[in-house]
Amino acid sequence: MARISTPPPRRRIIASLVVIALAGASLTSIQCRNIEDPAVQLQMGNYAPLSQQHKECTMKCDFAYRVAMDQEMETHRLLIKGCGGDMQCRSDEHERYRIAKKVIEQSKTTCKAACRYNEGAGLGGK
Repeated sequence: MARISTPPPRRRIIASLVVIALAGASLTSIQCRNIEDPAVQLQMGNYAPLSQQHKECTMKCDFAYRVAMDQEMETHRLLIKGCGGDMQCRSDEHERYRIAKKVIEQSKTTCKAACRYNEGAGLGGK
């Protein structure tokens, strides 16, 4: 007599799908960034609240941005002055300045992104 194969039990299929979904979720949620544990920070003697650390970090980013923009503005002013009446030189300098400003703005954005902290890991809503 030929044996008829029966489909696997429904629970086994569901369990297999759950395992596959969890494995896929864990693979897609891997991120390559440093996560600082507040407990480790306290052991190292860093007692500043996370929100204060975030504020200080973003203030440093803002300061670096202002300094870079001031320097770039001064460089631009001097180069435009050096161009004299050469309109092609002025046009090229304006384009260089526009690109330099974008680079500085992107650096500020990158700096502030590195300042992120874990929401909810701080003072428990206080």
